[in-house]
Amino acid sequence: MTAPVAVPLPRVLRRSADAASRRGTVRGNPEVAGAWWTEADQAEFDVLVYALVRGIFRHREHCAACARSGSAVYCRAVERAVEEMLDWLQLRSLLSRAEYLADEKHTRQAGRAA
Repeated sequence: MTAPVAVPLPRVLRRSADAASRRGTVRGNPEVAGAWWTEADQAEFDVLVYALVRGIFRHREHCAACARSGSAVYCRAVERAVEEMLDWLQLRSLLSRAEYLADEKHTRQAGRAA
């Protein structure tokens, strides 16, 4: 059984994301994204996580360092791959948030002009 892992937003974004994060989550994890996290974002993330996990299992079959260390410890290459995935998640969340806020701004401006 695995425990959910929270990937916190930077402190700067937490306050502005608090209200929105109640509406939008990543697999029930409101720390990752708010209402701006779309089904497309989640689908892309699901594909990347699947590829990462599959790659780690394949890697472990051929990596002497991983084989010696057991199932709870990985070599530096695997650690880097996981770090890259977490970086991608953070960047995707920031980009989706920027797109969401730009769309909200456009909608407000269009409403004022009408």
